[in-house]
Amino acid sequence: RKVSYSVTWFCSWSPCANCSIRLAQFLHQTPNLRLRIFVSRLYFCDLEDSREREGLRILKKAGVHITVMSYKDYFYCWQTFVAKSQSKFKPWDGLHQNYIRLSRKLNRILQPALDIKKFIYHYKNLRWARGRCETYLCFVVKKKLHLFMFVIVGRNRLFDLNVTMNNKSLYLIPLHLQLLFLRHLGALCPGLWGYGVTGERKVSYSVTWFCSWSPCANCSIRLAQFLHQTPNLRLRIFVSRLYFCDLEDSREREGLRILKKAGVHITVMSYKDYFYCWQTFVAKSQSKFKPWDGLHQNYIRLSRKLNRILQVQFF
Repeated sequence: RKVSYSVTWFCSWSPCANCSIRLAQFLHQTPNLRLRIFVSRLYFCDLEDSREREGLRILKKAGVHITVMSYKDYFYCWQTFVAKSQSKFKPWDGLHQNYIRLSRKLNRILQPALDIKKFIYHYKNLRWARGRCETYLCFVVKKKLHLFMFVIVGRNRLFDLNVTMNNKSLYLIPLHLQLLFLRHLGALCPGLWGYGVTGERKVSYSVTWFCSWSPCANCSIRLAQFLHQTPNLRLRIFVSRLYFCDLEDSREREGLRILKKAGVHITVMSYKDYFYCWQTFVAKSQSKFKPWDGLHQNYIRLSRKLNRILQVQFF
């Protein structure tokens, strides 16, 4: 069995695009290595379409935790790597203000808003959704602090999966989006599997997905197996449409029932859920959310269909 390692970098500049791609490729080939990168400044990230910005997003998709150095990180570096005996660390003017500015900029880079047209096109709860071959997924991660109390620790979007997989420069292994999400859990949910200390309690998390399609049969089975092995993780899935669930004996229907038995709460997205996604994940500043014709009627129809699927019992 290979030994697992965690590596932390403190860099004066964030990586260039080429380095980011090479690092992501290396990490995909070395699953027993985790990398965290703390950066002082962002390298060539002023332009919206810069390759360096895309490189940072590629690193994030590879499971790398990237953040801007704060006062605490500078102090740690001073105490650990610098000639600390010569003098005490004195923060310079603007350290905290620049940290806030760069952190916000990095967050915008790593979490680009979902385009309005794409959101409406892919999340529209149509009866016949022709041409919508990709699965879009928005998610919220909450960390359990006390009994029945959770705090939001992360929000993000995973989308354009087919585009991502067809872009060879990203070096991503082709997986359905729901399974690809599991690869990021280590970075999204610190302590989910513990920190390697004997007798410690693992941290509990609640994850909510907003999906354009319900999971396929294989993803449902894999998710259920994963959740049985991870009892401190709760999953809720809101879906816009039901994937291949028209036939009574379809594997996709059985997959949804398997998820329900594994404790997953599955429901169809209502107006309230679309509005929440619009406010949270979409470029909301451009316009207000306007429900399309048939949104509520299709929600009722799909909800009844999902209830019939989940309530089927075999004797």
